[in-house]
Amino acid sequence: MTVLCGFEILDAKGLVINRVVASAEFVEAHYPGSWVLIGEIPGTDLVERTPVVPVPHLYAAAQLRVLDGDVTGIGINSRFAGAFWGDVGKYYVFFAEPQPDTAYIATADGGPCRAYILDADKAEDFFIITSTDQAGQPIDAEVVNISIVRAS
Repeated sequence: MTVLCGFEILDAKGLVINRVVASAEFVEAHYPGSWVLIGEIPGTDLVERTPVVPVPHLYAAAQLRVLDGDVTGIGINSRFAGAFWGDVGKYYVFFAEPQPDTAYIATADGGPCRAYILDADKAEDFFIITSTDQAGQPIDAEVVNISIVRAS
């Protein structure tokens, strides 16, 4: 715990040139040997705080089902509003409520297909899943598992 105190800052002749309220550590670091303690300031105890480290958590998960160029279903939780097919290998998935930013991690798994979400394809209210074959050609996956991770 750190307590704030009143200090007089002295010049080379020992004359007071300033008065400050600070911790003893601060005064000694900035005015080494050139200060006089006036006294503690009541009620200024500073509690040392442990920094808050963001913890990742699963924000949302869903399973997208596609048949003949149509999204036939999305097994959703309440954080997704829906999805639609945009083109071969492109699926638009919408959040039920806009995100505060695009600092979420979106992953997709298309089984035998490669499914992924590029950072450029993320927005606050939706993201785009791209699905390709192993050669990188667009292909429609039958099922795409989606997960969204946020840190808080």
